[in-house]
Amino acid sequence: MAHAIIPSLLQSHHLPRRVGAVRPVFYVVALAGAVSAVFAIVNWIQWLGVLYDIFPRVVI
Repeated sequence: MAHAIIPSLLQSHHLPRRVGAVRPVFYVVALAGAVSAVFAIVNWIQWLGVLYDIFPRVVI
C-alpha cells in the first residue's frame, strides 16, 4: 500500500499531499506483519513435534 498505491494516488492528485506523510506508518505496519508471520511459522514448526505426540496418526 505504501509503496504502490499511495504514490500513484498522490501523483494523480486523487489524494492530498499531506497523505504522503502517512506512508512510513504503513511501512512499519507491513514490517510488523512480516515479523509476526515469520514468528508464527517458526513457532508452528517448533511445536509440530508436540502435535505429532498428541495426534500421531491424524497429522500424517
